[in-house]
Amino acid sequence: SGEIRVFNGYINGGKGTQGASVCVYDSGHLVLWGGHVEGGEVTGNGGNIFVHKDNGKFTMNGGLVSGGKATKGGNIYAQRGTVTINGGTITEGYATERGGNIYVHGGWDTSTDSTGVKTFVPYIGKLIMKDGVVSNGVAGKLDAEGNPTSGSGGNITVFGQYATSSYTIGDVKTTIADTFLGTFTLSGGTITGGKAYTAGNVDVYGTMVMDGGLITDGTAGNEGGNMRVYYGKDYDAEGKEFAAASFTMNGGEITKGYAAGNGGGI
Repeated sequence: SGEIRVFNGYINGGKGTQGASVCVYDSGHLVLWGGHVEGGEVTGNGGNIFVHKDNGKFTMNGGLVSGGKATKGGNIYAQRGTVTINGGTITEGYATERGGNIYVHGGWDTSTDSTGVKTFVPYIGKLIMKDGVVSNGVAGKLDAEGNPTSGSGGNITVFGQYATSSYTIGDVKTTIADTFLGTFTLSGGTITGGKAYTAGNVDVYGTMVMDGGLITDGTAGNEGGNMRVYYGKDYDAEGKEFAAASFTMNGGEITKGYAAGNGGGI
């Protein structure tokens, strides 16, 4: 726990397994007001910044995060944490799989009481963007010309579990449908210039609400030039189909996306 505030200076050039520049654990909070976090390179997730587990937070009010490389979340990876962008720039991240600049992930934990009853505890990964710029991220393996042949979410991936979980207590089998636990709220700022095989700018496996802001100039080698909302259905414990992922647009603008396949915009 605790809070770290960065107002100026450089944090750069780290290498490691995850979060080469900064790791924020459990209830910790990193607040970036200025300065430059750059060039982190990891074999796992979160090239520059890794926000780990429950109630971890990263708030960006200004400054620059750039040039990170990772499997997921080239610049920033938040596992069941919250990323809030109020200003500043996040740019030129690269991920070999998903989320060239940012990857936010939600999921489940389980707890078992003294009688053996197991409870599923949801943790929601949240991305909140009110202002600032997220730009020029790339996701996926690259061909000789630098074009992604795989990967999704050139700038941003918001991911939540969707598989169905089952457990047994005595002779009773209980099934719980894992709804999507990743959320993205966009009310301002600009997301631009992302490149991936699928979903050039934004890939959402969960819930996204867009009240403002601009998503533009995304490029996809397959589908979703600017964005994709993925897995459109799931099944509850009784086998009934429901909409597992959703996108609500109340304002803002989505423009100038290109996809070689379907959905230049969405």
